[in-house]
Amino acid sequence: FDEFSKVASGVISTFDAETSNQASYQSNQRLNIRSEEVYEHLSSRGYGYRHEFKSIHRVNENMTEAEFLWNENWNILIDSMLQLNVLKQSHLGIAQPSKITELSIDVEKHYKSYDELTDGTRVINAKADLLVNSTSCGGIVLRNIKFRNMVTRTSGKISLELAVASTPDNVLVNEKSMEIKPLALKVRRVGELNTIHWEDAAFKSASGIKIKKIKTKLDINSKVLIHGGAGALGQAAISIALAMGCQVFTTVADQSKKRFLKQLFPQLRAHMGTTIDTSLLQGREDYVYGMSNMTKSRSFMAVDFDSLFDPKSSEDIKNLQTLVSEGIAGGYVRPLSRVTYGPDDAPRAFRVLAASRHRGRVLLRLSDPQPQAQSRLWKNLGVGVEASYGKLSTYDEIFSLLNMANESEPVEGIYVLATDKNSNNTELTSIVNQIDAASRVVCPLLRYFTVVSIDKNIGARACLSRSDDHVPATALSLPDLKKLNEEHHLMIDEATWNQLAVDVIERALNCNHPILTVKPHLLQQSSLLQQLVHVTGLNNLYDCKVDTTLKDLHVENEVLYIIKSYLNDTVNVTLEIEDILDLTKNKINRIELNANGEDYKDVKGLNTYFSYVDSDELRGTTDLMLLDTLVNLLIGDELDLKDSYLSIVPGMEGHHERFRSMCASLKLPAVVLQPGLDFLNETPKELALRYSKDSFYLLGYECGVTVALELAAILEEHGKTGTVFCIGDGPDGIRAQVEEQLADFSTEEALQAGIIAHMFGLMSVEDTELIKSVIKSYSSWEQRVEACLSALLGRVSHSAQYVRAVLEAAYARINTARTYHPLPH
Repeated sequence: FDEFSKVASGVISTFDAETSNQASYQSNQRLNIRSEEVYEHLSSRGYGYRHEFKSIHRVNENMTEAEFLWNENWNILIDSMLQLNVLKQSHLGIAQPSKITELSIDVEKHYKSYDELTDGTRVINAKADLLVNSTSCGGIVLRNIKFRNMVTRTSGKISLELAVASTPDNVLVNEKSMEIKPLALKVRRVGELNTIHWEDAAFKSASGIKIKKIKTKLDINSKVLIHGGAGALGQAAISIALAMGCQVFTTVADQSKKRFLKQLFPQLRAHMGTTIDTSLLQGREDYVYGMSNMTKSRSFMAVDFDSLFDPKSSEDIKNLQTLVSEGIAGGYVRPLSRVTYGPDDAPRAFRVLAASRHRGRVLLRLSDPQPQAQSRLWKNLGVGVEASYGKLSTYDEIFSLLNMANESEPVEGIYVLATDKNSNNTELTSIVNQIDAASRVVCPLLRYFTVVSIDKNIGARACLSRSDDHVPATALSLPDLKKLNEEHHLMIDEATWNQLAVDVIERALNCNHPILTVKPHLLQQSSLLQQLVHVTGLNNLYDCKVDTTLKDLHVENEVLYIIKSYLNDTVNVTLEIEDILDLTKNKINRIELNANGEDYKDVKGLNTYFSYVDSDELRGTTDLMLLDTLVNLLIGDELDLKDSYLSIVPGMEGHHERFRSMCASLKLPAVVLQPGLDFLNETPKELALRYSKDSFYLLGYECGVTVALELAAILEEHGKTGTVFCIGDGPDGIRAQVEEQLADFSTEEALQAGIIAHMFGLMSVEDTELIKSVIKSYSSWEQRVEACLSALLGRVSHSAQYVRAVLEAAYARINTARTYHPLPH
């Protein structure tokens, strides 16, 4: 997909039906989750499936069986199979396939496998077998799919800063200077779903119950090391070990968790160290466990706490009951520390877990209705969901709903989201006031009362009143996303905005100010080169030449692996170490350009016609260039001239590069008819004669429209018929457009100097002011060309002959476009 990353590698062999062992499709569950619900869920996780790639028709609640739409497109169908596996991933962000051990296709069986619905829609059944890690659909089988969890990053173009809304001019305040509530929540990326727990479970000390099975193995003064002591399991283990009189050592991720554990368990004293980040080892099959770890009579074993006792054994159950009773009586089986989130804050809870910023359990208090599909999908990933439904228009209705939510455990947080700009602000303000009044009666243990809106007046009075009464209150007004994008010419999507908003809401909960607003702050984003220098310390990258490789700089092997991981995480580019050694400043800049994509902008002057010089001289001068299309996947790099194909006539640039992305989705072969660099003074008609074929589909771009029309006329004279697609104006319009774009060049000498400077800039990263100063003293075109050749010597890899031909062709094609007048046919 770009010139750097390896997309796939492996071995292709003929299909062996006897060894395929494809699974049957006997469904055990109803496929009751619809396509709309599936893609709403995937969108919330950061995926952007559109159009035909929304190909899952229905799926069951376990995400093990599905119906896919079948439209004769193998690429989309295989992607559907990957989507089904994505739904099963516990990572709530983007999970990217990193390895598929085997892909087999039985074409004959596949075309016998689809069904047709009453409306004519063709669907095909699929099944994911978790036991053998295999996914089957028709005649396709994918085996052993592995995923890599992508790092979720916020927009690098804007940040949201808090301001105190009560100040006269909304001056930005330093959040560090605000009085901080005892709340520690930091969010960076989406994490694992299967570690979120429903609040009822927090008071059962589930982890503590399991771990007490090993209590009988602990003696007084035994030394116990507990990794991750601030977590739920760690806290339970510490509590039990201390109760047994053991000397406990534990690890924590940061100083704040160390202080937290010291407050929770004063007996720990100083036996705490920095934790090991085991996430670096996940999914690494090549991780080497050194035998030195087995010295000094040390031994290790993996422990699955669920296997420490057999639920079917009545004796073990009795022992478990005794241990629980003893623990409660002794005071070391107790509720775990926890942080509670409302239903709309679930993504924030997942990110807190992924960033390891939580202490104990992270809980969801789901007191508001949730989409049915979302709750079913969460259930499959181990998250319990309960929703309380009710109207919120009167005090009695709100009072009743809060009472219902209070039945299991006291409500600790109320979050009112009023971010729909089409809502009635008067009604919303009244509802907030009623919630305030009812919560003061029903929720005496309330820790958070938060109103988030796009109108700073909603909830402001209620929160000011609550603040005066010394009860929790935060009113936060956010900018309107659509208005923000329009004012600052941004393109922030809803998923990115939600992540930014969650971050700033959490910071607002840290501040002891009842009325806050948010101010957007535009960021100056550093380049990929600057980021790599920052993480590696390779400051000599700034001073080296643009074509100096990392190998030339003698970069250490450890640094190369840092660069590999960073490129993988930040720009989704996977390179081998030998490829990283060949990286230069130029290549790093191109990687960044490929990753970010070019912004569409209105170009003028010579940029309109010339934007690329091919680094491969053979590819840049060949007459016929076969581009990658959907059909090329089947026919390879060979084209049968007897078949139908699209012939593309390029514009003044005379090159295929502009058409790569356009052709990628075509369902017929596409060939670019490059004029080459040898026939500089050809007219469009003469060029058309060189292109003449028997039958045709023609596409003319810009000045190529004239050539395509001449070519069509020649073919029609010989009794051939075809289709011409024109991207651009007719011959007269093209000539007028060229004159308009080159109007800034008042003389022929200025035009020649402009062409040389522009082409110099395309071939070299040097400032074009250099070549402008060099050619200023020369009076003829030939002298200027020679000066450009001398200036480029040693700066580019092109041969002098190729550079000269590129310059001559550019000038000749401009002159042809300015002077050519087609004759009527």
